Amino acid sequence: MILIMYEFLSQYILSLNFLPMRLNKKYSYILLAFYAIVTLMARFYYEAVHQIDVATSIAFGIAFISIPGILLKKGVLTLND
Repeated sequence: MILIMYEFLSQYILSLNFLPMRLNKKYSYILLAFYAIVTLMARFYYEAVHQIDVATSIAFGIAFISIPGILLKKGVLTLND
């Protein structure tokens, strides 16, 4: 299921042609750090409120990690000069 979700997201985001923006290395790191902090806080809050199991928590983690991965693949985020 996770692989299907990743493939769907990657095909959808890669098919978008309105993302000509490229962030340089500094802003990519800032955006990734902000994204990591916000998604971790959201996951911990959601898990505490809804008492979800470990498998669902791992699925959320993989889904949240795949989004920056797709943006790196698309070229919006750049980690090299």
